[in-house]
Amino acid sequence: MFIAGKSGSVLVGSAAWRLSHWELDIEGDIISVNNFLSGGFNENIGGFVGANISVSGPYDAGAMSIIALNAYVFTLALGTFAFVVTARVKSIRPSVDVAKAGELSVTAASTGVFVP
Repeated sequence: MFIAGKSGSVLVGSAAWRLSHWELDIEGDIISVNNFLSGGFNENIGGFVGANISVSGPYDAGAMSIIALNAYVFTLALGTFAFVVTARVKSIRPSVDVAKAGELSVTAASTGVFVP
């Protein structure tokens, strides 16, 4: 079943932010354990798992308070499905264009366990 992007949403803590875009990049570390008995083939084990979050959209300065290096619970939803990730804010980038509404972009890195 396909889901329209218009059913997406972002919560930061319990506050709904009026954003228009979110991305979640879940990555796992692959640790090489190649050895003399590998027979010429790669061997590996799983390491740590983490996620990077990127959210952006119109900037509602009165309702979107955020501080760099603080950790927040981000709920990134698409329809009835949601990813809930506690993440530490890496960057906050407000931007302005004379012909558009002000925008805000935030990136964050997961800390601890999260629900994919």
